[in-house]
Amino acid sequence: MNGNNSVSMRRYIICLFLPIVFFSLSGCAHIEEEHFEEQEFVTLTFKATMEDSQTKNTLGGSADDPFRSLYWLPTDEIAVYTWNSSYAKFTNLNTENSAVADFIGEGMDKDWNYAVYPYSAVVDWGLEPYYVPRINVPVKQVYAENTFATDMFPMVAKAFKGEPFQFKNLCGLLVVNLKGEENVKSVALAAYDQNGSLAKIAGTYNVNLEFEDVPVLANATDIVQGTMIEMDCGEGVQLNASEPTNFHFVLAPGEYSRIAVIVTTVDGRIMVKEGRNPLTIRRSEWISAGTLQYAESVSIDLSEIGHANCYIVPKSGLYSFDADVTGNGEYGLVPGSTFSSRNTAISPVSAEILWEDRTGMISSVTLKDNKISFIATGQEGNALIAAKDAEGKILWSWHIWSTDQPEEHVYVNDRGTFTMLDRNIGATRNDRGTGEEWRESQGMRYQWGRKDPFGQTVGSYRTDLYNRISAQLSLDESIQYPNSFVQSSPWTTE
Repeated sequence: MNGNNSVSMRRYIICLFLPIVFFSLSGCAHIEEEHFEEQEFVTLTFKATMEDSQTKNTLGGSADDPFRSLYWLPTDEIAVYTWNSSYAKFTNLNTENSAVADFIGEGMDKDWNYAVYPYSAVVDWGLEPYYVPRINVPVKQVYAENTFATDMFPMVAKAFKGEPFQFKNLCGLLVVNLKGEENVKSVALAAYDQNGSLAKIAGTYNVNLEFEDVPVLANATDIVQGTMIEMDCGEGVQLNASEPTNFHFVLAPGEYSRIAVIVTTVDGRIMVKEGRNPLTIRRSEWISAGTLQYAESVSIDLSEIGHANCYIVPKSGLYSFDADVTGNGEYGLVPGSTFSSRNTAISPVSAEILWEDRTGMISSVTLKDNKISFIATGQEGNALIAAKDAEGKILWSWHIWSTDQPEEHVYVNDRGTFTMLDRNIGATRNDRGTGEEWRESQGMRYQWGRKDPFGQTVGSYRTDLYNRISAQLSLDESIQYPNSFVQSSPWTTE
């Protein structure tokens, strides 16, 4: 947009809102109603073009052609915001792929109009100001051969009355190339910021559509999501040992210290690869992450030195533990307790994550050969993984504690000598820090007598991660409901 158009828009805004303020102050409700009655919905058509870049999902020409054409699909839909209206769906009139599309829909015939592609990308257009909608960059993406799937790459546009929409891209592309002989079920991608923490690369963002030159994704700070993108490969994508297969990820622009790629095969094998080089994702550009040769990763066996109800995960990687033994095994059978007669052997058929208090902390939870495996991304926090039988009954659950390796300290008092960890269970730091950092040292919360903590944010419970039940349960029975807070009192002892 040129500068003159921007000035015109600002003048239009002033002219429209001054009468509204005047009517509101004078209490003239009748005139205000007449003003809105004039805003009639009519059938509108808009022409739409795209900027000259390789980021629309439908590309003409061969995969190795650096000047491939960009096309609109006949099935494409856009969201259009016209003055004083909510966003509306506009559909493509064209019946063939085309560089220029004609979109039709119902809206208000005003001077300035705003649009988002695809229609499904709009999360909310009811915010103030009206020209800053919330837009979704998908965390769940779908594989498409030599490109990326339809509706994965959001674009925005604005147009003065009578002018076509020229859509501009919001994201960049990262291409991961894989070689091998495996059939791939999914490929996941995570990125780390300059501090080594997981970075947000997808999810919900704010976009100011009053941009002068190019639009910018701004993080919606009240929404925490999108630290990992998972690409679904459907029934499987067969790799080739000699020619790389391309996986195109759409992600938010940013500077990242490194990336991690997680490949899961149809038969449940996993490869985890972490890059060492920084990379910059720019709007409307694509870069290659290089070519990876598939090689199954060897998991770190958390139960190798002993079974437990809680396992500490100090860094990113592939982890596993025995799932055919409950908790501490024979060492957990305390004489006189309700657990004393329990058989420690179980035979689960599935495993899943029940909750995690930090988005993107773990992923790819699988059960194979009596072991539960999962990916730790390095995000600090806590999670709960459950093993289930064929009917979906929870047989046991394990607390996964992701933090730097705690140290053991020896304490001596008049009661004796004790060896303790340097922090509470579930805490992600061992001191109070400064400001609000003390919350990270609080650790987890437990209901009396139970082995499983409850999901929480730092220092407070997450009510969306557990539920309340009024039934009276024994401690033994509570194992089946690890994320349920039992309101009855007292516990039964049978």
